[in-house]
Amino acid sequence: MAAMQALMVKSATPPLTDPINIINLPTSVEKVQLINVKGIAKLTNFNQQFHYLACSLCSRASNAYEDDELWCNYCSRRVPPLTRVKFNIEVSDPTASIEATIFSEIAEQFYGITGANIDTTVPNAPLSPELLDQLAEPKRCNVTLKAFMHTYAGISQCKFNVYSMSAIPLPTLDDQQNLQLPLALPPSTPIKNEKNATASASTLPTEEIPAKKRKLN
Repeated sequence: MAAMQALMVKSATPPLTDPINIINLPTSVEKVQLINVKGIAKLTNFNQQFHYLACSLCSRASNAYEDDELWCNYCSRRVPPLTRVKFNIEVSDPTASIEATIFSEIAEQFYGITGANIDTTVPNAPLSPELLDQLAEPKRCNVTLKAFMHTYAGISQCKFNVYSMSAIPLPTLDDQQNLQLPLALPPSTPIKNEKNATASASTLPTEEIPAKKRKLN
C-alpha cells in the first residue's frame, strides 16, 4: 500500500485535450500519463474491499495495523488509523470497458461516500445496500485516467486510477424540444416567369382551314 501511495503522487504528463475511445487506451506506458475518456461509470464488483487504513497524521497508507493503532513509517510513530475510501469501478463507452480505481477525494466529491460510512470494526463488513445502490447507479461523465505500470509477481500490466471526474448533465426538456424542432427554412424565392415556349391562345395565329373544293355539276 505504501508503494501504491507513492506511485499515486508521481508526476504525470498533461492529459490529452480530446477524449479518446476506451478501446484505444494504451496497454503499456513508459511513464505515468493522464488520459481523458468519456463514458458511463458504475460499480460492478460488489465483493471488493472499499477502504484502506492510513496514518491519521500524514494520510499515507499503511498495513502495519494492530491493537487499534498502526505504525507509520513516514511519521515514525504509532498513530490511530484513518479510514480512507478506495474501490474499483467500471468505465465503459460504446467501444470497450476498463476497470479503474477511485480514491478518497473523488469518492467523497463524486459519490458522497467517506470513511465514516464504512464499518471497520467487523472484518470484511459489506457496505449497506443503500450505499451499494448509490455506487452502482450509472453516471454519464468525463473521466481523466491516470495510466501507470503495475508489477506483481514479476508480471507488469497497465493500470488506471481515476484522476478526476465530472458529470455530463442529461439534456433538459427544453434541449430535447429544441432538438425536435424542424429546421428553419429560408423564405421561398418567387418563381421567375418562364418564357412562354408557346404563345398564348390569343396570340396564336389562326390556323387556316383549307377551303373545300366545290364539286362541279
